[in-house]
This record gives sequence, structure tokens and C-alpha cells, in this order.
Amino acid sequence: MSQKSKSLSSKTTTTISLLALMRIVVTIFSVLSIFVLAKLLTPEDFGLVAMASILAVALQQALQIPVNQVLILIDEPRREDFNTAFTLNVIRGLIMFLLLVGSAYPMSIFYGESEVTYLALAFSIPLLLSGFENPTLIMLEKELQVKKIVFMNIFAQLVGILTSIYLAWLTQSYWAMVWGNIANQVVRLVMTYSLRPYLPGFSLSKWRSMMSFSVWLTFSKVLLTLTEKLDQILIGKLFGSASLGHFNIGNEIARRPTLEFAGVLNRGLFPAFSQLKHERQRLLSAYNYSIGYCAAFAIPLGMGLTILAEPFVLLFLGQQWSDAIIVVQVLAAAVAFSTIDGPTRAILMAKGKTKLIFRRDVFFALTKTLLVILGVIYFGILGILIGIAIGRIIVILINWFVMNEVFEVSFAHQIRLVIRPVLSSFIMACVLGFALNSIEVSEALSFNQWLFTLAELLIHVIIGALVYVFSHFTLWIIMRKPYGPEEKLLKVVSKYK
Repeated sequence: MSQKSKSLSSKTTTTISLLALMRIVVTIFSVLSIFVLAKLLTPEDFGLVAMASILAVALQQALQIPVNQVLILIDEPRREDFNTAFTLNVIRGLIMFLLLVGSAYPMSIFYGESEVTYLALAFSIPLLLSGFENPTLIMLEKELQVKKIVFMNIFAQLVGILTSIYLAWLTQSYWAMVWGNIANQVVRLVMTYSLRPYLPGFSLSKWRSMMSFSVWLTFSKVLLTLTEKLDQILIGKLFGSASLGHFNIGNEIARRPTLEFAGVLNRGLFPAFSQLKHERQRLLSAYNYSIGYCAAFAIPLGMGLTILAEPFVLLFLGQQWSDAIIVVQVLAAAVAFSTIDGPTRAILMAKGKTKLIFRRDVFFALTKTLLVILGVIYFGILGILIGIAIGRIIVILINWFVMNEVFEVSFAHQIRLVIRPVLSSFIMACVLGFALNSIEVSEALSFNQWLFTLAELLIHVIIGALVYVFSHFTLWIIMRKPYGPEEKLLKVVSKYK
């Protein structure tokens, strides 16, 4: 391997590690805040906030025009490039703000909850502010130097969470979550300029070139967001705020750990893949390695959450959140398996095949929407969950087909990349589900009983992790040590011998 390749590999590994650390810390903060807020507020409170924020989150995701990613692909961005990106982001923020303000009252009529109007108006403020963030901050990612970004995201998240918890404790009101969200965005906006000073101007001189890359990704985001939010809209409309609250909390627990990991990987891989876009063999080698890494960590995490969902939810959230257990059980493993979508999206973006990403997402969206609608008709909320889970698995099958068509990576090869994590996770699940005693969580736990149950849960987690690691390494040896995360881990361990 050349010195240049080693340098890029080292920088990419460091970047992904730092981003992973950031997301781990942010995820821990977020999950802990959910536990605390769930004790201070009710499922109905969470449901009302979800009703008001569905459109806000949908707009933020759907209209997330990736002009900043265009700056990564430009070899030497100039001031007019940054100003165009800034202007497009401001326009985006203003459009989101106006759409949410205009939809606030109709949403309250749709759900039959008058409080939704005022909550939605409050959620429009962060949307507007997000458009004014510093566009030059993306250069830290392009240069694979992300320490400042890590600090900014952790600090802003922490401020928002502490604001929410303090106000919830003080007022016992769902407005605490709204003010926490606003505080997070205000701190983030200020820090984008303090960490990398820049005085932006308004310009649209480069809008055509930026939008030519971004348009298909934007369409894809709109489609995927509408598809995702359909689940919440159906549950909120048909089953009420309490059911929506249970679904949202269960969905957060099922999704957050694995999707945060996938997001980190994708964010770190795109700049690296972009530098390898003209070297096909190295690009595919990096893709193979990233798939193995993602599957090795995400799949066992999701499978473990599925098996231990009941004691986890009851212990940390309490009996009033018991309806969230089935959500975690159905979605956690499926969501974890679908996280290997991240490297596929990153490699297609690096090669500029954004239209293909859109076509892929259209097929997925139509299929998943049909499954969810049929599910709710015949099986209610459980049908929605099953539809979501099957849709997640379909994503992987679509990805394998796309990689086979574009890069001639065979289906057999792609299966080999994930077979060890899948089999090892299955063995771990069998041990946790059948070989160990189940964890019983009674309704009224004393503090000593709570600590004992927590220790029992931690023992299960440790045993599951050890079984998974042993199974993974055993399969790696049986399969004659194919290139993967095991080799990297052994190199790290050997340094400390």
C-alpha cells in the first residue's frame, strides 16, 4: 500500500472514529434524556409533541438540500460557492418556516388537538435558524478534520437536553421538549461561526451546478421522508396521541443506536469515497471493508435490543410505557440490518449516481407504503410495524441488485460480507433467548431491586457480547480469515502486547 493510501486510510479511520465517538456520546445523552423525560411526562405528552413535530422533522429531512456535500466534491471551493450554498440554505430555511406556520392550524384540525397549533409554530423557529448556519464548516469534513464538529454537536445536544430536562422537572409540561429543541439549534448556529469564522453573502451564481448534483438527492429525501412519516400520521390519526407516544419512544429506542452508527459511517465514508472515485479497485475494496465493519457492529446491537426489549423498557421507562415493547421487538433487528445501506448510498453519491439513488428509493417507498397500508388495514398497529420491518429488509435486496448492476459485485459476494455478523447474532440471540433465565421486572421496584435487575440485565448484555465475539472470530477462522474488521482488531490488540 502506498504512503498516500496509508495516509488516506489513517485519516478516514480517525475521522470515522471521532464521528462515532460524537454519535455515541450524543446517542447516550439522547437516550438518557428520553428515560428522564419519560418519568416526568406522559405518553400523551410525547404524542402531542410528535403530532406537532411530524411536519417539522419531515420538512427538515425532506428539504435537506445537500449543497454542502457538493462543496466536498469541488476540488477548491471559492467564495461564490460558499455564498451560493449559504443562500440556498437560507431559502430552504425560509420555505420550511412558512410551510410549517401555514400548516399549524390545519394540523390541529386533522388530529383534533388544539395544542398542536402552538407547538407547531414553536417548532418552526429552529427550521428558520438552521438555514443561516455557516457553510464553510463542511470543509472540516472534506479535510477529514472533524474534532470541532464533534465538539459542536455534543455541546449543542447537551445544552438542548439539559434545557428540556430542567424545564420538564420545573413545569411538568410538554413545552420543555420544544424549548430544548430551540436551545439546541441556537447554540449550534452560534458555534458554526465561532469555530470557523466566515462572513457569508447572498449569491446564486453557482446554483445550477449545485442543484444538478443535489436535485435527485433532494427528491429522494422528500420521498423517503413522506414514506417514513406516513407511519406516525396513521398511528396519530387512527389510534390517538398515547399510541403515537408509545410508537415514537419504541421507535427511538429501536432505531437510535444503530442508525446513529450508520450515519457516522456514511458521513465519514462519503469524503473518503469521493477521493477514490477514479480508482475503481480501491473504491470497491473500501466499500467491502465498510460493509463488513457496519454489519459487524450494527446487526448484533439490533438483535440484542430485540431480545432484551421487555426488561430494558420496563426497567428504564416503567410500566406506563409497556406498549412500546412490541415496537422495539419488531423494529430493532430489521433497522440494524438495513444500516448497511449507508456505504451503498455513499459510494453511489461519490460516483455521482444520484439519479440512481432516487430510482432505488422510489421503488422502496412504493413497496413500503403498500405494506404499511395493508398492515394497518388487517392488523392495526402491529401491521404497521411488520410493514416497516419488511420494508427495511427490502432496502438491502435493492442495494445488492444495484451494486451488481453498477459495479458488477455479485450477490454471493455481498452475502459473504454480512454472513458472519448475521450468523453470530443469531447464535447470540439463541443464547440470550433460550439458554439464560428471563429477566422479570415487577411493577413496583425498590431501589435495591432496581439495581439487582439492572445488574442482571448487564450480565445478559455482557454474555451476549462475549458469545457474539467468540462466534464471529470462530466463523472468521473457519472461512479462512477473509479481509474484515477482525484483522484490523487483531492489529490493534497486537500493539498492546
